[in-house]
Amino acid sequence: MNLKEGKYIVRARVHWVDGHNHEFILSTLSSNPISIEQINKKDYPAYLEKVLMDAAIESNRHFRFSNDCFFASGWSGPYMWIYGINKGENIWSLDIIFEKMVNLKMMKKYRENKEEKNQNFIKMKLSPQEKNLVIVKRLTSEDVSLKWKFEQVWEEIPQPE
Repeated sequence: MNLKEGKYIVRARVHWVDGHNHEFILSTLSSNPISIEQINKKDYPAYLEKVLMDAAIESNRHFRFSNDCFFASGWSGPYMWIYGINKGENIWSLDIIFEKMVNLKMMKKYRENKEEKNQNFIKMKLSPQEKNLVIVKRLTSEDVSLKWKFEQVWEEIPQPE
C-alpha cells in the first residue's frame, strides 16, 4: 500500500487458524521517520472522533452560510463526518434530516434519541465559536445512498439587562 503523507488509522486484526492469539509484525518502508501509536480498544472511539474532527477542520470543502457559520461533510474510510462551526455572534441551530439512508447508520452517540436504532435526524445547536461533529458509519462494502435536507435558524443571544 503506498500512502501519501498524512494521518491514518490502521486496525489490524489477525484470525489464526488454530484459534489462538499470536503476535504479528506490522512493518513499514519509508525514507522518513514514521510514528505509530497503539490505541487501546476502550480509547478508540475518542481517538476516532479526534482524527475525524481533524479531517473536518482541514477539509477545503466548507460551505459558508449566513452569520459566519460553516458546514462540511466528507468521508474518511468507512466513516462519513458531518461538521459545523459557528464563527458568528448568534446561536446557530442546524437540523439535518436524512430522508434516505441506505447502508449507513448514525452512530449511537450522535442520535437525538439514543435508544432509537433507525433515527434519521440530527440537531446541531452551536453557540458562537463552537464546533461540532457527527459521525455516520458505512455498514458494509456495498453501495451507499443518502438523501438529506437542512433546516437552520439563528437565535440572538440574550443580553444581560
